[in-house]
Amino acid sequence: VDDDYTITGYHKLKGWVERQLFYVIKFDQPIVSQETIPGNMGNKAPMKIFYFKLKKGQPLLAKVAFSTVSIDNAKENMITEISHWDFEQIKSDTENAWEDLLTRIQIEGSEDQKKNFYTSMYHLFFQPNNIADINGQYRGADDSVYTAPSGKYYSTFSLWDTYRAAHPLYTIIAPDIVPDMINTMLMHSDIQGFLPIWALWGKENYCMVGNHGVPVVVEACMKNIPGIDMERAYAAVKKSLTENHYRSDWDMYNKYGYYPFDLIKEESVSRTLEGAYDDYCAAQLAKKLKKEDDYSFFMKKANYYKNLFDPETKYMRPREMDGSFMKDFDPLKGWKGFQEGNAAQYTWYVPHDIQGLTELMGIDLFNERLEKTFIESRKTQFGGGKEIDSFSGVEKLYNQGNQPCLHDAWLFNYSGKPWLTQLYTRLICDEFYGTTPEHGYGYGQDEDQGQLGAWYVMAAMGLFDVQGGTNITPSYQIGSPKFHKITIKLDPRYYSGKTLVIETENNAPDHYYVQSATLNGQPLEDCWFYRREIINGGHLKLQIDSTPNTRWGIASMPHSK
Repeated sequence: VDDDYTITGYHKLKGWVERQLFYVIKFDQPIVSQETIPGNMGNKAPMKIFYFKLKKGQPLLAKVAFSTVSIDNAKENMITEISHWDFEQIKSDTENAWEDLLTRIQIEGSEDQKKNFYTSMYHLFFQPNNIADINGQYRGADDSVYTAPSGKYYSTFSLWDTYRAAHPLYTIIAPDIVPDMINTMLMHSDIQGFLPIWALWGKENYCMVGNHGVPVVVEACMKNIPGIDMERAYAAVKKSLTENHYRSDWDMYNKYGYYPFDLIKEESVSRTLEGAYDDYCAAQLAKKLKKEDDYSFFMKKANYYKNLFDPETKYMRPREMDGSFMKDFDPLKGWKGFQEGNAAQYTWYVPHDIQGLTELMGIDLFNERLEKTFIESRKTQFGGGKEIDSFSGVEKLYNQGNQPCLHDAWLFNYSGKPWLTQLYTRLICDEFYGTTPEHGYGYGQDEDQGQLGAWYVMAAMGLFDVQGGTNITPSYQIGSPKFHKITIKLDPRYYSGKTLVIETENNAPDHYYVQSATLNGQPLEDCWFYRREIINGGHLKLQIDSTPNTRWGIASMPHSK
């Protein structure tokens, strides 16, 4: 207790990562007395009770500031950021900050549609968080104190989740935060030796598999987001994918061309497939920077996914050191070789080479299985509500509540049946997401740092990028927008300052199917378009109806190589 109005403190916490929290709590009324309650079995730490003398109905105001570095920094944060006691001003400033973020996309729809859409956007912007103090200091991955040149150092990077839709969405509607996030990852890599995998409070907790800081960094470079040193970024990408670290034994991976199931029991297939995608991303940046040898090296590894494709069952299957596939194989049984998924789900995880996957499976089997996946999954509302969580969903064909499945509905755009992408992305938006208790007032699953919300925002606008923006020429696939009109503000600091308008004609709850499209007034025959065609403003207009048009959108497939 510093004085009659001020409490300061320090915690060392060990949940997920070992981290330090320094804080200051200041009241607008003096503390008149205090007592200590000893800890107990449920809460070992002692607790303090503080007493205040207030008039009837008088509020007690408290403000809190914290730091990862020191109590002095926490005090400086409070003095700089909230020097006053005007509660209404704080409320107004916060509302204005959220209004700036949420109005970057404006939709014309029903109240329930707006609740779903803007709740999802709200979740998207909860994190990552800037953990640097007002003086730019932060505590890094090695627990030492550093100073961020820009004053920003982001953390809460759940990258196994968020690279799939959240980060691609940031590059459209919030490019202002992208450079600081990418430069944070590069600073993290400078200290730790590789890009973040799952960073919390600036520390690495290694949650999940893959090195998916790689696609996020590569995406920003491929989209030419300013404020990023691409050579420095590539050096971090290459080091992350060539120097061994936890769950990333590249010597083993390169020796066998996959992670053998008898050496890596729990996640061998997931690690292999997600590693192949990361290698593809590295190859694209190498190509952009004219590093041809590195491009060839990483593209060779991007094809390692083929080493786990079982030609007999036509599934991705755990494989042992001697080349034999795991016995007693059931594609619906999870965990053996998979991270929060199963073979039926993970076989679709080749986002960088859908064409190669269709060649391995055969286009007829590809479509047959993909259609069955969604026909069967719709019977349980796509795994939504309270019926399936991310763990019980492991034994299903599809689980919208967990990340490995989140690109699946868009694969019909690659297999010659884009009308089924239009149908199922709309049905998922309608049936998995909602405003009622059975949908968990939004969706009854783990939000995963904005990822499930980002998927909804993208799908409800009728846009997606299976490759996460990492192709040498980033593009967007087209689905079926839920709304009559969507207006996206393009930040004048990074783009044109104009708007991207997505407009539908004849849209209705049971009108899922695109009949025709124009982009900037020109007929569009493909179910995709290049990002460069809309980043300076544009107008995508879609004619929608209740029956499929099996001729539209199949002029050429989205780029997958």
